[in-house]
Amino acid sequence: MVEIGPGSGLMTEELAPRLDCLHVIEIDRDLAAGLRVRFDPAKVVVHEADVLEFDFSALPTPLR
Repeated sequence: MVEIGPGSGLMTEELAPRLDCLHVIEIDRDLAAGLRVRFDPAKVVVHEADVLEFDFSALPTPLR
């Protein structure tokens, strides 16, 4: 599953325990850094990027 714009991670906090792996795409470097500290990198993969330029084909399939 992919979450676009997780911000401070409120929805991420609810999604992560229910999924094997969650990919999040956050453009703000400070928020992305906070997410990396807050969540287990084996469960939540933080991509620091602009979603309009992000290469979704690089993510594992299938995506939800």
